[in-house]
Amino acid sequence: MEAMSLKIYPESSFMKSIVDYYQLIKIKEPVMLRTLPNGRLDSWINFTGSFYFFDEKSERFKRAPQNGFFPLSSKSTIIKIEEELVCLNIKFFPHVLLYGDINKVLTSKQPVSFNKVFDTDIKESVYEIFPQKENIGLIIAETEEFFNGRLTGSNKERIFLQYILQRIENDEIDFVSVKWLAKEFNVTEKTLQRTFIKQVGLTPKLFSKIVRFQKAVRDIRSITDVSSATRLNMSLANGYYDQSHFRKDSRKITGLTPKLLFKNLLPGFPDLMALE
Repeated sequence: MEAMSLKIYPESSFMKSIVDYYQLIKIKEPVMLRTLPNGRLDSWINFTGSFYFFDEKSERFKRAPQNGFFPLSSKSTIIKIEEELVCLNIKFFPHVLLYGDINKVLTSKQPVSFNKVFDTDIKESVYEIFPQKENIGLIIAETEEFFNGRLTGSNKERIFLQYILQRIENDEIDFVSVKWLAKEFNVTEKTLQRTFIKQVGLTPKLFSKIVRFQKAVRDIRSITDVSSATRLNMSLANGYYDQSHFRKDSRKITGLTPKLLFKNLLPGFPDLMALE
C-alpha cells in the first residue's frame, strides 16, 4: 500500500498552543486501516476522495463527512478507503476540548462534522486548493483562521484542567499518578477524576498511559534499529519498568504485541496501521 505524509507545524501562537501538528496525507489505493489511541483529538479535511468508518452500533461502515472530528477515545476505529484520498489531518491537544463548543465532540460516539460542532463550516474556497508542499501554507492559514474565530476562552475549572493535561503531556520520565497530580494542584483525587472525565472523556490514568505509550512508539519509530534491545532502551526512557511492562501496555492499548504493532504501522504514522 502506498501512503505518503507531510508533517507541518502550526503558524499562529494560539494554534501552537492547541495543535501538536498537521499532517497532509495521500493514500493512492483502496485499503483497510485501523486507528490507534493517541491522546489527541483528531480532525480532518478531505480534499480528494473520502473514507468510511465502522460504526459499532449499526455494525456497518458509514461515509465520513468532508471534514470533522474523531472523538477522543481509548478505542480503535476501523477505516475503509475505496478511492484515492488526500486529506489534512489535524492533531489537537486534548485541552482544545476546553474551548468554545468543541466539547460537543464528547457527546458523540462517532465522527462529527465541523458544521455540527460550530453551526458553520470552513470556507468552500479551501477545497479549491489542491494541497501540495508548495501551497500547504495557504491551506493552513485558512484552517487556522477558521478555528481562531470559534475557539474561545475557558472558565476557571477548565483552566485548572488545562494545567493538569499539560503536566501529563510534559512528563518526560515519571508516570504521574492521580494521587500525585491531586496533591500538586491541591484538589482531592475524587474532584480530579470527576473533572477530568467530564471535560476529556477519559480517566487521567488511562490518558497518561496512552500519552506515554505513544511517546515510546514515536521514539522507537524514529530510529532504524528496532531490535528487542532498542525497544527495551526506548521503553525505559519513557518510564516503563522493563520490556514486559511496555508489552503489557501495547496489548492493553492496541490489542497487539509490540512486534506485530511495529510490523503493521504505516511508515510515518505512529497511530495508524494497515489491516491484513
